[in-house]
Amino acid sequence: MNRLWNRFFLVFAALLLCSSYAHAQSPTGYKLSAINFTGLHRYSSEQAVDASGLHVGESITIGDLKTAADRLSRAGAFDSVSFQYSSQGNSLTAQFGVTETKDVLPCIFDNFIWFTNTELDHAVRQRATFYTGESPVRGESVEQIRSALQDLLHANGISGDVGEIPYGQSGKVTGLLFHIDGISIPIKNITFSGEAAVSGKQLSDASAGLRDQDFSVTNVASYASAALLPLYYQRGYLKSQFGRANVSLIDAYSKGPVTNVSITLLVVEGSQYFWNEASWSGNQVLSSDELAKLLDMNKQDVANQEKINSGFAKARTAYRSRGYINVGIAPTRNLDDATKLASYAVEITEGSQFHMGQVYFDGLPGSAAGALLKKWKLKSGDIYNASYPADFLKNIASNDLVQAGVKFQRIETKEEPDPNTLIVNLHIQFK
Repeated sequence: MNRLWNRFFLVFAALLLCSSYAHAQSPTGYKLSAINFTGLHRYSSEQAVDASGLHVGESITIGDLKTAADRLSRAGAFDSVSFQYSSQGNSLTAQFGVTETKDVLPCIFDNFIWFTNTELDHAVRQRATFYTGESPVRGESVEQIRSALQDLLHANGISGDVGEIPYGQSGKVTGLLFHIDGISIPIKNITFSGEAAVSGKQLSDASAGLRDQDFSVTNVASYASAALLPLYYQRGYLKSQFGRANVSLIDAYSKGPVTNVSITLLVVEGSQYFWNEASWSGNQVLSSDELAKLLDMNKQDVANQEKINSGFAKARTAYRSRGYINVGIAPTRNLDDATKLASYAVEITEGSQFHMGQVYFDGLPGSAAGALLKKWKLKSGDIYNASYPADFLKNIASNDLVQAGVKFQRIETKEEPDPNTLIVNLHIQFK
């Protein structure tokens, strides 16, 4: 009897499941009673609901849920989107499961000189649902940001077209750069604020290359880092930094296509640091005393970063002249704010020692190449000296070729090390 009852129960349950499935596939509309999300961390449920296009209380079909999932996928904020639902009578609850993308980058507004950052941020948030100061790099979000900025220009009668490019340094993309193209914003005046360790005149002279250049937040920042901060680093102000440039219109009513501007650069100088020591590890070929002599820094010297970097470069040259062409020198700086002393822990990876293979002088007449080979002193099998080729070209080859009437515009030297044989072949090309 129990077995008969169990079989009846299973059949009844299966019929209920089939009935539920048939009801779920019904084209009849439902009233959307709730929208829930799982998997949200960076974004809020309000952002996700807004991007879905769904509204609680409206009449929907199951097809509308699929459309909403597609819309969420196109935004670029999620690597995956799924949905399910439950219904009771005519009411339906939608449940979306999402996996947020990790591919987001900060947004940089480069030359929007007519607007504050707050105004730009507000305008973009109104149009780009998943903009948070950062944006997904794929999908529709980037175009939503660009369109919002373009419309802001048009609404204020400002010419130019908004474009977007990846931004970064040393080959690493660190942001999305939004830039107005088709306008000119020459920098006519440059002033500084917060300077004391370096005079205003010194900063003004060093910033001469910026004058009459088109204003760009990123270009000004790069210039300050390359040309202005070294003035502080040479003086031991190793934590100095320049803030974002403040820009003002010389003609407050100008809307392009040419708008002259003045900029003010704020410097935070920080403390001056003095030399303490360098501790070396991993070195066997050169002793710590030999490396210290190359560094040439003494206790309580001003921690001149330019001189310190030059010392590390000399250490690298010393290794390469002994055949250790793949040497790695990795200094880690420690600044003690209490004592105002700078110390460096320097890890050295010496690598293998290489020997000389063959040298080839390309782009020269045979007689000229042969003459240079006779004077080349670094023979096959010798310990490779990476400094020798440059010295040879400067002190011997250039003069001999000029006297022989051989013309060339530049010289390119290419090392071809073989990690298996530890041999370096050289191709020296005259162009």
